[in-house]
Amino acid sequence: MNYTVQKALKPVTVGDALTYWLESYVKENRVDYAALKKRLNNHVIQHIGAMPLDKCELRHWLACFDQVAKRTPVTAGFLLQTCKQALKFCRRRRYAISNVLDDMSVADVGKKPDISERVLSTKELGELLQALDKKIFSPYYVALIRLLIVFGCRTVELRLSEISEWDFTEMLWTVPKEHSKTKVAIFRPIPEAILPFVTQLVEQNRHTGLLLGEVKQETSVSQYGRLAHRRLKHPHWSLHDIRRTFTTMLNDLGVDPHVVEQLTGHQMPGMQRVYNHSRYLDAKRDALDMWTERLGILAGTHENVTTLPIAREI
Repeated sequence: MNYTVQKALKPVTVGDALTYWLESYVKENRVDYAALKKRLNNHVIQHIGAMPLDKCELRHWLACFDQVAKRTPVTAGFLLQTCKQALKFCRRRRYAISNVLDDMSVADVGKKPDISERVLSTKELGELLQALDKKIFSPYYVALIRLLIVFGCRTVELRLSEISEWDFTEMLWTVPKEHSKTKVAIFRPIPEAILPFVTQLVEQNRHTGLLLGEVKQETSVSQYGRLAHRRLKHPHWSLHDIRRTFTTMLNDLGVDPHVVEQLTGHQMPGMQRVYNHSRYLDAKRDALDMWTERLGILAGTHENVTTLPIAREI
């Protein structure tokens, strides 16, 4: 019996199925491949990965989820959803069949994450900007948080950002589709106000090829971001809340919503996604110039300027 036949007759294990999904789908279509691979390996594959998939009962899966839920029930719920996606992919591709998780919901193993509506106030944002100037955070996070505030981008776009993405002739930061959650390239003008800061980062980290000098793991960055508010004695906020603050305040400044959506890298709705390929670079540049001027006022770097509340339309 040759090797190919032996391999075909070998039962597909839980580990095989999850790895098949990771390598055949996640690696090419999602930006969180490394994080998912680590999470599945730590919480599932190490425990039941060697079991034949068709022999793995619900109780075996639940033992994995329950162990995680003792510490972080939200992670347990996410893990269930991830495994269901993987098994569904394997079924559709006729790689392996298992329906054992089909009837399970997040509530059965953990809980859904709380939906945050947190937006930093102008006072809190000003205090955060002043803290960045005073460098109360480590250099990596000073750079990360400052650029999150200026661009309203996702953390992954900065974590993975390569120096080659930053064009100082065209004054344009291009997030490649490989680093974009929507798998579509994102084009952001570089405001003049942030140029000295970015060029300094480039000079410091040129030898690494990475804007921030290293790639920190998503989990490490998220954990740091969840605790950053404590240093300022603020009510809780996360790094994602900075992105929500960016969106909210730009809308309050009167920036057209479609321009804000373009800046944040959200996918355009419906047929616009197919036919509208405009980059809106001039509008985005104007918006970011206005935004960085506002940030300068909040940080107290504009002399003789009184901060006024943002006008809202009635």
